[in-house]
Amino acid sequence: MRTIKIPSALHEVLGERQSVKELLLLLAGTVAGVAALGFFAWPFLGTLPAWRGWLVGLLGADIVAGSLANFSRGTNDHYAARPMQRLVFIAIHVHLPLLALLAGQDPLGPLLVWAWTIGGALLVNARMGKADQVPLAGTLLAVGILLAVLVPGMEPWLRAISALFLLKVLYAFAVNHYAAPAEAQG
Repeated sequence: MRTIKIPSALHEVLGERQSVKELLLLLAGTVAGVAALGFFAWPFLGTLPAWRGWLVGLLGADIVAGSLANFSRGTNDHYAARPMQRLVFIAIHVHLPLLALLAGQDPLGPLLVWAWTIGGALLVNARMGKADQVPLAGTLLAVGILLAVLVPGMEPWLRAISALFLLKVLYAFAVNHYAAPAEAQG
């Protein structure tokens, strides 16, 4: 598989090396996801002051792109070798409450989804190298998606972004997808 070296400024996003195929998939998925988000969120976001609409759009685009990039081998391997950076990455993800505030939405639903995501990601991260890490992450993701869909008072586009945020941080990022478990059980 052909890989390319990633500029150091992008290592936290894409790792040191990425396959051309993964980069193309990431680009295509990001463009499609951002276009879908823009199409469905624009009627609402167009009512915001321009600077807030742009910030909401940028945060949304970051969530869309990250929900894809965090599954890539390059990003996975970068953070697998840097466990403290993985914890910092999890901790700085305040996207959902910030997005809700910028969009003038009730922050309670996004705050609940955010708390579930961060708490779950920390729990999943603590199981690094254990055989139950992936099933634990999948269980927490499924319950979190139900929370994002069922919590009242959220716009449909915010529910979708919340689900992608769960995928990005709790499952795509907190799991080491390319390492064999260090132990057979527990």
